[in-house]
Amino acid sequence: MRNLFLFLFLFVFAFGISAQVNWKLVGTAGYTADLACTNGKLYGANEKDNVLYVAQIKGKSEIVWQALIKAFDVAELAAEGDFLYAANKKDGNLYVLDLSAAKLEWKLLGTAGECVGLAAINGNIYGVNGKDNKMYVTSATKIEWKVFGPAGDCIALDAGNGKLYAVNGKEGQLYSSPIDKISWKLEGKAGSSAGIAFLDGKIYGANSEDGKLYVTQAP
Repeated sequence: MRNLFLFLFLFVFAFGISAQVNWKLVGTAGYTADLACTNGKLYGANEKDNVLYVAQIKGKSEIVWQALIKAFDVAELAAEGDFLYAANKKDGNLYVLDLSAAKLEWKLLGTAGECVGLAAINGNIYGVNGKDNKMYVTSATKIEWKVFGPAGDCIALDAGNGKLYAVNGKEGQLYSSPIDKISWKLEGKAGSSAGIAFLDGKIYGANSEDGKLYVTQAP
């Protein structure tokens, strides 16, 4: 009987977690490698044409992408304030784009290694290394990566609400962790999200299978 109650508790607990994540279709994502959100806008790096696109999402009911600048083999994106950060999959470097500048141009910040997930929050940049499956952190002003904690099989990363959000590529699940100390918690299904981005209490996900953009309330 005790085992039965334990099973029912675990079942209800797991169901409650999954119920927090409810993805809804909001538009197209195309061949997006990753997403980033800042200042009411959504940014996506397209793998097919190697172009960075932007869409106004705050106060808009329809997602309309516009070409912004060449993406130059960008694999991962992160954004905070007026700055967009990008990890290049070919040279293994980290670049920054000042979105407030009169002329947009990528500038080299430092190394990014084998980055498979990128997030920026509170003046720091978080990166997941696909080789050792660990999370690293560095100041955005001076790139000096330090091990922050385990990352599992993360393939997409972003931050918001004082949390890190990560997609586990093997499980197709969305996890969250407090920003101050890594302690991953299962939140629900993430499906085939190739990239995620946080804005105003919502998480946007680019689905690599159907090429569409989805959104859910952030748990």
